[in-house]
Amino acid sequence: MQLNNSFNTQHSTRNIIIISSPDHITNEAEKIQALFEAGIEIIHLRKPDWSKEALLGLIKSVKPSNLKKLVIHSHYDLIETYNLKGIHFTEKYRNELSEIQLKGLATVLKRKGMTLSTSFHHFKDINAQGNAFDYAFLSPVFDSISKAGYQSQLNFEELKNDFQTMQTNTKVYALGGITAENISLLEGIGFEGVALGNYRSL
Repeated sequence: MQLNNSFNTQHSTRNIIIISSPDHITNEAEKIQALFEAGIEIIHLRKPDWSKEALLGLIKSVKPSNLKKLVIHSHYDLIETYNLKGIHFTEKYRNELSEIQLKGLATVLKRKGMTLSTSFHHFKDINAQGNAFDYAFLSPVFDSISKAGYQSQLNFEELKNDFQTMQTNTKVYALGGITAENISLLEGIGFEGVALGNYRSL
C-alpha cells in the first residue's frame, strides 16, 4: 500500500499497522503469529486493563524472532527486557510529559533502535506535539466500527491541505472505521498507512 501522496489501493501489508483487541482473545498468540506470517510488520499490543504479568505472558508467547515487531501501550519497562519495537503513548500520558521530556525519551529510544508513537484526534495537535514521535495515529478518519457513536469530524480536503503545510516529519497513519470499501477515499491525502484495530484485516 503506497499511501502518502501516491496512495495505491492495491495495498500491501507493509503500510498496515495492526492494533490488538483490549480484551483477552482465545489463541491470541496464534493470531499474532498468523498476521506476522501474512507480512504484517508492526502489531501494537493495546491492553489498558491488563496487569504487567498478563502482558508479559502474551509477549513471551510470541516467537522471539517477532518481538522486534511489537509495540506496547503500557508497562513500558518491558520494552528493554524483550527488545521490542517501541512504545505508544496515549493522549493522556503524552500530555502529562513536557516537550523536553518527550524529546529526551524519543532520543534515548532512537539510539536503541526503538520507536515512540502516539495518537491524535486533531491535526493541529500533530503540528504542536508531533516532533517527538516517529509516527502517530489520527482518528477517527471514518465513523468507528468498534465504538458506537464515535463519529469522524475530519474533512478530507482540509486534511490534504494540512499535510501539505505540515510542520513535522512525523509519519501519520489513518485509524478508525477503515474498510475495504472506503480505504480508497484516503488516496492522495498524505497518510503513511493505515492502522486497523481488534486484529481486523481488510
